[in-house]
Amino acid sequence: MVKTNNQWALTPLGRRLFEIGVRLEKSIADLGDGYISGEHSGEIMITSLDFINRTILFPRLHDFHTNYPAIKLNLHSSNANLSLAFGEADVAIRLARSTSGRLHAKKLSDLKYSFFCPKGGRATEWIGREEKLDWIPEVKMASAYFETPPILRVTDHKAALDACKKLKVAAVLPERMANGDTELERMPDTPSTVREAWLVTHESRSKDPKLNIVKQWIKACFADFQSGQNGAH
Repeated sequence: MVKTNNQWALTPLGRRLFEIGVRLEKSIADLGDGYISGEHSGEIMITSLDFINRTILFPRLHDFHTNYPAIKLNLHSSNANLSLAFGEADVAIRLARSTSGRLHAKKLSDLKYSFFCPKGGRATEWIGREEKLDWIPEVKMASAYFETPPILRVTDHKAALDACKKLKVAAVLPERMANGDTELERMPDTPSTVREAWLVTHESRSKDPKLNIVKQWIKACFADFQSGQNGAH
Protein backbone atom coordinates (compact mmCIF):
# COMPACT_ATOMS: atom_id res chain seq x y z
CA MET A 1 0.00 0.00 0.00
CA VAL A 2 1.08 3.60 -0.55
CA LYS A 3 0.06 6.79 1.21
CA THR A 4 -1.38 9.57 -0.96
CA ASN A 5 -2.91 12.80 0.39
CA ASN A 6 -2.99 11.37 3.91
CA GLN A 7 -4.88 8.27 2.68
CA TRP A 8 -3.73 4.74 2.13
CA ALA A 9 -4.31 3.16 -1.28
CA LEU A 10 -3.49 -0.18 -2.86
CA THR A 11 -0.54 -0.37 -5.21
CA PRO A 12 -1.21 -1.85 -8.69
CA LEU A 13 0.14 -5.18 -7.45
CA GLY A 14 -1.98 -4.96 -4.30
CA ARG A 15 -5.08 -4.24 -6.40
CA ARG A 16 -4.42 -7.30 -8.56
CA LEU A 17 -3.98 -9.52 -5.49
CA PHE A 18 -7.19 -8.12 -3.98
CA GLU A 19 -9.16 -8.85 -7.18
CA ILE A 20 -7.76 -12.39 -7.31
CA GLY A 21 -8.84 -12.90 -3.70
CA VAL A 22 -12.37 -11.68 -4.43
CA ARG A 23 -12.67 -14.02 -7.42
CA LEU A 24 -11.31 -16.93 -5.40
CA GLU A 25 -13.79 -16.32 -2.57
CA LYS A 26 -16.68 -16.18 -5.06
CA SER A 27 -15.53 -19.40 -6.73
CA ILE A 28 -15.45 -21.20 -3.40
CA ALA A 29 -18.93 -19.90 -2.53
CA ASP A 30 -20.27 -20.96 -5.95
CA LEU A 31 -18.80 -24.41 -5.48
CA GLY A 32 -20.66 -24.70 -2.19
CA ASP A 33 -24.00 -23.54 -3.59
CA GLY A 34 -24.10 -25.06 -7.04
CA TYR A 35 -23.56 -28.77 -6.64
CA ILE A 36 -24.69 -32.02 -8.18
CA SER A 37 -25.86 -34.36 -5.44
CA GLY A 38 -24.26 -37.40 -7.06
CA GLU A 39 -20.82 -35.85 -6.70
CA HIS A 40 -21.02 -35.81 -2.93
CA SER A 41 -20.09 -38.68 -0.70
CA GLY A 42 -18.61 -39.17 2.72
CA GLU A 43 -19.70 -39.34 6.32
CA ILE A 44 -21.55 -36.82 8.48
CA MET A 45 -21.64 -37.29 12.24
CA ILE A 46 -24.76 -36.10 14.05
CA THR A 47 -24.49 -35.89 17.82
CA SER A 48 -27.74 -35.83 19.74
CA LEU A 49 -29.68 -37.44 22.56
CA ASP A 50 -30.59 -41.10 22.23
CA PHE A 51 -34.30 -40.17 22.48
CA ILE A 52 -34.06 -37.76 19.55
CA ASN A 53 -32.15 -40.23 17.40
CA ARG A 54 -34.59 -43.06 18.12
CA THR A 55 -37.84 -41.12 18.04
CA ILE A 56 -37.30 -38.38 15.47
CA LEU A 57 -34.44 -39.34 13.14
CA PHE A 58 -34.67 -43.14 12.89
CA PRO A 59 -38.11 -43.18 11.18
CA ARG A 60 -36.71 -41.23 8.19
CA LEU A 61 -33.35 -42.98 7.84
CA HIS A 62 -34.59 -45.13 4.95
CA ASP A 63 -35.69 -42.04 3.02
CA PHE A 64 -32.31 -40.40 3.52
CA HIS A 65 -30.37 -43.48 2.43
CA THR A 66 -32.59 -43.85 -0.65
CA ASN A 67 -32.12 -40.23 -1.71
CA TYR A 68 -28.44 -39.84 -0.75
CA PRO A 69 -26.82 -43.30 -0.72
CA ALA A 70 -23.31 -41.86 -0.97
CA ILE A 71 -23.65 -39.86 2.27
CA LYS A 72 -23.17 -42.08 5.30
CA LEU A 73 -24.70 -40.90 8.57
CA ASN A 74 -23.09 -41.55 11.93
CA LEU A 75 -25.67 -41.00 14.69
CA HIS A 76 -23.87 -40.42 17.97
CA SER A 77 -26.05 -40.63 21.09
CA SER A 78 -24.59 -38.77 24.04
CA ASN A 79 -25.34 -36.21 26.74
CA ALA A 80 -21.91 -34.68 26.12
CA ASN A 81 -21.49 -31.62 23.89
CA LEU A 82 -18.96 -32.75 21.29
CA SER A 83 -16.91 -29.94 19.77
CA LEU A 84 -18.04 -28.77 16.35
CA ALA A 85 -15.08 -26.41 16.09
CA PHE A 86 -12.56 -29.23 16.51
CA GLY A 87 -14.39 -31.67 14.27
CA GLU A 88 -15.62 -34.09 16.93
CA ALA A 89 -19.02 -33.89 15.19
CA ASP A 90 -20.39 -32.19 12.08
CA VAL A 91 -23.82 -31.23 13.40
CA ALA A 92 -25.38 -31.25 16.86
CA ILE A 93 -28.97 -31.34 18.07
CA ARG A 94 -28.98 -29.78 21.53
CA LEU A 95 -31.62 -28.91 24.10
CA ALA A 96 -30.14 -25.48 24.74
CA ARG A 97 -29.15 -22.70 22.37
CA SER A 98 -25.40 -22.34 21.91
CA THR A 99 -24.27 -18.80 22.69
CA SER A 100 -20.48 -19.10 22.53
CA GLY A 101 -18.01 -19.61 19.70
CA ARG A 102 -18.62 -19.38 15.96
CA LEU A 103 -21.73 -21.54 16.05
CA HIS A 104 -24.96 -21.16 14.13
CA ALA A 105 -28.14 -22.33 15.88
CA LYS A 106 -31.59 -22.89 14.39
CA LYS A 107 -34.56 -23.80 16.59
CA LEU A 108 -36.19 -27.07 15.55
CA SER A 109 -38.99 -27.78 18.00
CA ASP A 110 -40.34 -27.63 21.54
CA LEU A 111 -40.18 -30.90 23.48
CA LYS A 112 -42.59 -31.31 26.39
CA TYR A 113 -41.58 -33.38 29.42
CA SER A 114 -44.13 -34.79 31.89
CA PHE A 115 -44.47 -37.35 34.68
CA PHE A 116 -45.36 -40.92 33.68
CA CYS A 117 -45.86 -44.09 35.69
CA PRO A 118 -46.86 -47.68 34.81
CA LYS A 119 -50.51 -48.37 35.45
CA GLY A 120 -50.84 -49.46 39.07
CA GLY A 121 -47.25 -48.48 39.81
CA ARG A 122 -45.74 -46.57 42.73
CA ALA A 123 -45.97 -42.92 41.75
CA THR A 124 -44.07 -41.88 44.91
CA GLU A 125 -40.69 -43.20 43.67
CA TRP A 126 -38.87 -42.23 40.53
CA ILE A 127 -36.10 -42.97 38.05
CA GLY A 128 -33.49 -40.22 37.77
CA ARG A 129 -30.57 -39.41 35.51
CA GLU A 130 -26.86 -39.52 36.23
CA GLU A 131 -25.81 -36.95 38.83
CA LYS A 132 -24.05 -34.64 36.36
CA LEU A 133 -27.50 -34.01 34.81
CA ASP A 134 -29.20 -32.93 38.04
CA TRP A 135 -29.16 -29.35 36.73
CA ILE A 136 -31.37 -29.95 33.67
CA PRO A 137 -34.96 -28.62 33.94
CA GLU A 138 -36.82 -31.94 33.86
CA VAL A 139 -34.64 -33.47 36.59
CA LYS A 140 -34.90 -30.35 38.75
CA MET A 141 -38.68 -30.51 38.31
CA ALA A 142 -38.76 -34.16 39.42
CA SER A 143 -36.50 -33.52 42.41
CA ALA A 144 -38.74 -30.66 43.56
CA TYR A 145 -41.89 -32.72 43.11
CA PHE A 146 -40.78 -35.94 44.83
CA GLU A 147 -38.50 -34.29 47.42
CA THR A 148 -36.56 -37.57 47.64
CA PRO A 149 -33.60 -38.90 45.63
CA PRO A 150 -34.33 -41.23 42.71
CA ILE A 151 -34.23 -44.96 43.47
CA LEU A 152 -32.16 -45.52 40.30
CA ARG A 153 -30.09 -43.34 37.98
CA VAL A 154 -29.70 -44.01 34.24
CA THR A 155 -27.97 -42.31 31.33
CA ASP A 156 -30.74 -41.76 28.77
CA HIS A 157 -34.49 -41.52 28.21
CA LYS A 158 -34.89 -45.04 26.79
CA ALA A 159 -33.22 -46.50 29.87
CA ALA A 160 -35.46 -44.37 32.10
CA LEU A 161 -38.56 -45.59 30.26
CA ASP A 162 -37.52 -49.24 30.47
CA ALA A 163 -36.51 -48.96 34.15
CA CYS A 164 -39.71 -47.26 35.26
CA LYS A 165 -41.74 -50.06 33.65
CA LYS A 166 -39.60 -52.82 35.19
CA LEU A 167 -39.62 -51.26 38.68
CA LYS A 168 -43.20 -49.94 38.45
CA VAL A 169 -42.19 -46.42 39.46
CA ALA A 170 -42.38 -42.94 37.93
CA ALA A 171 -40.13 -41.11 35.49
CA VAL A 172 -40.09 -37.75 33.73
CA LEU A 173 -40.13 -38.48 30.00
CA PRO A 174 -40.65 -36.67 26.69
CA GLU A 175 -44.39 -36.84 26.05
CA ARG A 176 -44.02 -37.87 22.42
CA MET A 177 -41.86 -40.78 23.54
CA ALA A 178 -44.15 -42.00 26.33
CA ASN A 179 -47.63 -41.21 24.99
CA GLY A 180 -47.62 -44.15 22.60
CA ASP A 181 -46.66 -46.67 25.28
CA THR A 182 -49.77 -48.51 26.48
CA GLU A 183 -48.06 -49.62 29.70
CA LEU A 184 -47.65 -46.03 30.90
CA GLU A 185 -50.04 -43.30 31.93
CA ARG A 186 -49.57 -39.59 32.50
CA MET A 187 -49.60 -38.82 36.22
CA PRO A 188 -52.51 -36.44 36.95
CA ASP A 189 -52.01 -33.12 38.70
CA THR A 190 -48.28 -33.02 38.01
CA PRO A 191 -46.28 -30.24 36.32
CA SER A 192 -44.62 -30.30 32.91
CA THR A 193 -41.66 -28.50 31.42
CA VAL A 194 -40.67 -27.64 27.85
CA ARG A 195 -37.19 -27.95 26.33
CA GLU A 196 -36.16 -26.36 23.03
CA ALA A 197 -34.35 -28.48 20.45
CA TRP A 198 -31.71 -26.60 18.43
CA LEU A 199 -29.81 -27.54 15.29
CA VAL A 200 -26.22 -26.38 15.74
CA THR A 201 -23.38 -26.21 13.20
CA HIS A 202 -20.10 -24.34 12.95
CA GLU A 203 -20.26 -21.23 10.76
CA SER A 204 -17.17 -22.34 8.83
CA ARG A 205 -19.29 -25.18 7.37
CA SER A 206 -22.09 -22.96 6.02
CA LYS A 207 -21.17 -23.74 2.38
CA ASP A 208 -20.63 -27.47 2.88
CA PRO A 209 -23.11 -29.15 0.49
CA LYS A 210 -23.16 -32.53 2.27
CA LEU A 211 -23.80 -30.87 5.60
CA ASN A 212 -26.54 -28.68 4.15
CA ILE A 213 -28.29 -31.79 2.77
CA VAL A 214 -28.18 -33.37 6.23
CA LYS A 215 -29.42 -30.18 7.89
CA GLN A 216 -32.43 -30.04 5.58
CA TRP A 217 -33.17 -33.70 6.30
CA ILE A 218 -33.02 -33.08 10.07
CA LYS A 219 -35.42 -30.14 9.71
CA ALA A 220 -37.80 -32.39 7.74
CA CYS A 221 -37.59 -35.04 10.49
CA PHE A 222 -38.60 -32.48 13.09
CA ALA A 223 -41.34 -31.10 10.86
CA ASP A 224 -42.82 -34.62 10.69
CA PHE A 225 -42.42 -34.94 14.45
CA GLN A 226 -44.29 -31.69 15.09
CA SER A 227 -47.09 -32.59 12.68
CA GLY A 228 -47.58 -35.98 14.34
CA GLN A 229 -46.62 -37.99 11.26
CA ASN A 230 -43.70 -39.50 13.13
CA GLY A 231 -45.26 -41.86 15.62
CA ALA A 232 -42.33 -44.12 16.41
CA HIS A 233 -41.17 -44.56 19.97
